[in-house]
Amino acid sequence: MEIRTDDNEYFAGKFFLLFSGKWSLPILRYLFIANAPIRFNKIHRDLSPITQMQLSKYLKALERLNLVEKKSYAEIPPRVEYSITDLGKSLDQPLAELSNWMKQHDNFFK
Repeated sequence: MEIRTDDNEYFAGKFFLLFSGKWSLPILRYLFIANAPIRFNKIHRDLSPITQMQLSKYLKALERLNLVEKKSYAEIPPRVEYSITDLGKSLDQPLAELSNWMKQHDNFFK
């Protein structure tokens, strides 16, 4: 027996899976505001207390989703930079609307 689900439920599940991690949104927001390639160590310093392992894990996940782009340079020492993609930038408006909704209903979240 095949279990079927409607599109809204399917995409809502994907949304919550994507943003269920503690650091997904802060990393995306940081890269969106920077609007320029940023080196790993700078992201790590600026998003303290995230660990290097957590940052690496989240950046890889966001890269797989085409929300973040990684660029490696063949230099010594090696240089790696991360930037937000156009797809990642397209999340700004929906996330701003969600933020506004939360502000309007803040009294329910206490």
